[in-house]
Amino acid sequence: MIIYPPLIELQEGRCVSLHRGRTEEPQIWHVDPVKRAQEFVEAGGAEAIHVTDFDAMDGDDRNADLIREIIRAVHVPVTLGGAVSAPWSASKNGSTRAWRGSSWALSRSISRTW
Repeated sequence: MIIYPPLIELQEGRCVSLHRGRTEEPQIWHVDPVKRAQEFVEAGGAEAIHVTDFDAMDGDDRNADLIREIIRAVHVPVTLGGAVSAPWSASKNGSTRAWRGSSWALSRSISRTW
């Protein structure tokens, strides 16, 4: 079975969408990511949620507590993406799953740690 989880993209503690991937021009679509995650699960029946942390891609961990709060609030698996360079960088936030993106694919040293 393939599960397509709803996506929450975080920047500065808010749910955003990026036009053409430009982090300098985010479109804010929800100001409470925890509430939005709960709505995905309770009203939408989501079996998992994917969270991408755009701030982490710049080395900023300002959303770490928020991500942990989302994980505690929803009681479904939360996959984490955005500057996840090693398994422990996802697990330190409480996630049991991580998306291995471009940094993993482009770096032999990172890919060997998985």
